[in-house]
Amino acid sequence: MNIDKQMRKQDYFEKLIDHRTDAFFVVDEQGLLIYASQTVGKLFGYNPEDLVGKSALDFIHPEDHHSAKLRQSVLLVYPGNRIAADYRIRNVHKEYLWMECIFNNMINIPQVNGIMIQMRDVTERKSFELQLEESEERFRIFMNNAPGAAWIRDENGKYVFLNEGFEQLTNKKSSELIGKVYSKIFPDKAEHIRDTDKLCIDYGKSVEYIDRFIANDGLERDWIVHKFPLPQSNGKVFVGAFALDYTKLLRADQSIRESESRFRHIFDQNPEALFIEDENGYILEANIKAGEMQRMPLEDLIGKNMLDFVPEHKREEVKKAHQDFFEGRILHQTTSAWNKDGKEISVDLRASFIQHKGKKALLFSLSEREV
Repeated sequence: MNIDKQMRKQDYFEKLIDHRTDAFFVVDEQGLLIYASQTVGKLFGYNPEDLVGKSALDFIHPEDHHSAKLRQSVLLVYPGNRIAADYRIRNVHKEYLWMECIFNNMINIPQVNGIMIQMRDVTERKSFELQLEESEERFRIFMNNAPGAAWIRDENGKYVFLNEGFEQLTNKKSSELIGKVYSKIFPDKAEHIRDTDKLCIDYGKSVEYIDRFIANDGLERDWIVHKFPLPQSNGKVFVGAFALDYTKLLRADQSIRESESRFRHIFDQNPEALFIEDENGYILEANIKAGEMQRMPLEDLIGKNMLDFVPEHKREEVKKAHQDFFEGRILHQTTSAWNKDGKEISVDLRASFIQHKGKKALLFSLSEREV
């Protein structure tokens, strides 16, 4: 290209870009730079004339090369094609800036005979977008690892987010649920869902209730559902919710109650007198036979100290023996007991350690001996 023709082309480019602050380049079909606007110096620090003849790919971040080549292939399919993309472009200090790049295929225009590229610095915007993506990814990972199901619905009842726990609850993929209204997924619960959502959206109230769902295994499970209002920046209010399957806890609680009931029955009906005492000798529990032995109603016996039934001259001896039992030095003894009337009873005394309401205690078994 002769100098006169090149100058006319550059003059055309300058008029075409109309002195904008964005950087402008023109590359030929091989990707070589044939023009760079003066604003290139302000954005990247290069002398525009020094860039002519160099490959545009040399200034693009290596990780963006593949997508840049693909887009160039698409761009060259026909004149007039236009593509926009974000790329990392290296400046004179070897730092990469995020640039919004708009490519226009102007090969059919003789004055250009190339691809016009318009660039503007979007580093700050891109940094924010990447931080947002990272934040969303952290949120997604956190919610997918949270116990139970979680979801968010908009003010119209459409699902805008749900975690893997919700997919398991409904046995459906998120692609089947996002954008759907709750009445399509839970038609039999629609009225209740509507009313509890309304409390969140209209009155800003959190709601908690127990609901029952059919699980993937076909069994009914009870869930604790906690809903709460989720205000949006546009003034609207979404509904967020967590649901925890507490069926196992219910069953465990029921098993504990049944176990306690069996223990209580065996404890009460035992033919030997049974006492549960703490470290200081206070009676925590006693059975029917113990009440008969002491000649006292059980409600009056509970809370008494065993020393209350011991003659004064025997108290230090009995107190030491109780301490030996509690520290495990002895677990069996032939001794005496006394009822509320002071009558001495010869007994075989056996002890074992148990937990009573989370604390260490002694279970004493007393059987009367014939004298």
